[in-house]
Amino acid sequence: MKTLRQYKKIKIGINKYKEPIYLTPPRFSCDWYWSFGWIGNKNLHTHLDSLEYWDKDKIKAIKEYFIEFVIKNSDLYKFIELVETIYQYKKHSELIYIGGSYYTKNPCKDIIKNADYYNSINNYILPQLFEEFYKLIEENLKYPKQCRQISEIMLEGNTKKCVDYLFENNLVPYDLILNDDKKTYKKTFISGIIKDDYNSIHTLYYKTYHQNKKK
Repeated sequence: MKTLRQYKKIKIGINKYKEPIYLTPPRFSCDWYWSFGWIGNKNLHTHLDSLEYWDKDKIKAIKEYFIEFVIKNSDLYKFIELVETIYQYKKHSELIYIGGSYYTKNPCKDIIKNADYYNSINNYILPQLFEEFYKLIEENLKYPKQCRQISEIMLEGNTKKCVDYLFENNLVPYDLILNDDKKTYKKTFISGIIKDDYNSIHTLYYKTYHQNKKK
């Protein structure tokens, strides 16, 4: 089983302990299942779905663990959608390969096992999902450069130019927020943006957005 192309190990963020965290590319392991979601560094090895709160609140899990994360705010739900879909297909593939849940021999093993579906998942469906997952990450790797550009624009005090830049780069005002503390209602913005800047950008962005929808 192969991925559609060779993926590289990617730095996906910095954790709350100020350690760089890398994502290992998917790999078909032991000739029967895909390894996916491994994250860590030379001193740490874990998985995305092992983060605290992952089972209950995946956004919270990411926000609590990472002080910097590769995926911008407006793409977090798409990121989670792809990750969870990959995990679900992985589990299903393993189920129909083994013929059960691996606690003991399943009395319906022969009904559960399905070689054609197993091959379809691992040869076609999962490789396509991996590709979309990495396309999303690669698109988001542009984000730090985009933030620097926005900061330079706002140093000029040009809100309209900033809003135009957001539209041109498929960004939204929410992407200018690094942290949104729901308890204190305090927002932390990208470098070069203050609360008044954000409010002006937010107002003009959505005014322009609704005007464009009417055309």
